[in-house]
Amino acid sequence: MYGLAYATITGGALSAFTLGLAAPAVASPSGVGSAQDTMTQLEQDGYQVVVTRQGLGPLERCTVNSVKPLPVVRQTVLLTARC
Repeated sequence: MYGLAYATITGGALSAFTLGLAAPAVASPSGVGSAQDTMTQLEQDGYQVVVTRQGLGPLERCTVNSVKPLPVVRQTVLLTARC
């Protein structure tokens, strides 16, 4: 019984670690700014930006929650903003 529990916990931890390492890195703009500022900078860097928003505020008042690459032909990122 303990062997199965140990194997399950170890397997889950190794899977999470492996997936974390395998995630591609996207160079998102650094510094403090709004989601609008980040989106503008990414577009200037040549990315097509798809925005998902958590809340109803304007992008100028939102913060960036994450920036992730999307698997498409052109450089596209998914920017998630929290308002």
